[in-house]
Amino acid sequence: MAGFMEALGHNPEASLGFFNGSSGQGAKDDLDTVSNWDYLVDKDGKDARTWPLDGDGKTTGYTNLGHALESATLGRPYDASPPSIPELGSEAQNAARDERTELMEKVVDHYKTADTIEKQDGIRESLATMAAGHIDSLNYTMDNTGGSGDLVDRDGLFGKDAHRLRDFGETSSMQFMRALGADEESHATLSVAQQVYGASLMTAQGNDTDSAVAAGLHSAKMHGMLDESRIEAIGKEFGDEKTARNLKLEQQGAWRDFAAEATIGAAVGVTTAAIVPAGAVAVVAVPLAIETVGGAATTQFGNETMQWLKDHEFENHDEAAQGIDKAKAEGRQNAMGPLLNYVEAHNMESGEVRELRDKAAEAYDTGGKLSDTDDARGW
Repeated sequence: MAGFMEALGHNPEASLGFFNGSSGQGAKDDLDTVSNWDYLVDKDGKDARTWPLDGDGKTTGYTNLGHALESATLGRPYDASPPSIPELGSEAQNAARDERTELMEKVVDHYKTADTIEKQDGIRESLATMAAGHIDSLNYTMDNTGGSGDLVDRDGLFGKDAHRLRDFGETSSMQFMRALGADEESHATLSVAQQVYGASLMTAQGNDTDSAVAAGLHSAKMHGMLDESRIEAIGKEFGDEKTARNLKLEQQGAWRDFAAEATIGAAVGVTTAAIVPAGAVAVVAVPLAIETVGGAATTQFGNETMQWLKDHEFENHDEAAQGIDKAKAEGRQNAMGPLLNYVEAHNMESGEVRELRDKAAEAYDTGGKLSDTDDARGW
């Protein structure tokens, strides 16, 4: 079965058909048939598969399952190099895209808690790659506060029809991104994807400054949501070990410049050296809100060993507080990047920049409040 999943990971059409189908004995309406989704994905369901374990008590099954889901939801082999986003335009291409986003909605709804992801050890990296590949629909979904999407022309801002976007459900999407954002590497991957997509969404608005600013502020909110998830996870991971916790916060805040193997260009507002968190960042294809050949930016970043952690120690509360502050400041810097590029490109006046900066800070904090779980923990 693991080998079968790996094979599906290289055949997008077969994989998509498989997860939308059923298996079993007898005719299609026979009660002995089981949904392939329920059997392989819904671990807690009565029909769920139990993967055999090796001598170390581990299985590659969920890694292979993740590869098959990547193929099905992204429309390309999971290990394609470089990865790409399937083109749209023809009736068949659009129909296939709609099938992929429908399956992705099920993925988002199912893997919306850290506990669900952790039970399927090995699937997290694939989920982050899938989220990056559908970052456009996730952004579209999260711009519907209180059901206001239609009134603020959400469809027009994100180009819903042109890009065949799908609303995955605001609550499920927030929980899904929070569950992924809590992990260091998933957070890094999604932060990169969000910065690239947010910049392209601003560029897609052309000379409509109001819409471009709205796109930039929305992206800042998304960054705030991801960053809050990661900072909370650090606090949970280290508990009362204040020194270790603040070292980890400082590591998260010690952003580094990486040269991308490929970017979407200066016109989109992302410089060739994007500011991203240190650590392993997956090779992902990020869908853009503008027309490009292939419709995607392939973003690849290398690994970097954080010598900083070996060279620095916190010895008092003042230094610990500085580490926390730095983590938050660098998160805002990442969120502000596309907006500041836009400001410079359009020669905005200082007063306009100040107003935009303050609004961006509010949007970032709003995103943080969305994924904040302090209330649930009674803090």
